[in-house]
Amino acid sequence: MDPLSSAEVARYVNHRLQVAGHQGQELFTSPALDLVAQYSAGIPRLINVLCFNALSLGFASRYNQISPDIIREAAKDVALVQA
Repeated sequence: MDPLSSAEVARYVNHRLQVAGHQGQELFTSPALDLVAQYSAGIPRLINVLCFNALSLGFASRYNQISPDIIREAAKDVALVQA
């Protein structure tokens, strides 16, 4: 399977959220999804790990939407970038 493009990553994440039952505003900002694509290199397993971590951080901090800052923190936590 080839890595997903940035646009495909956004569709993939939003589809997974919809299947999981999410309704309402987008949970990830567009710039946040761009970072997900960058940090994960379009690899679905890494997308899942990064987004799960970001959603956990966002929930713990009571954020309504996942921003690029949360993605950066999540990427550090799962060692996709250096601290």
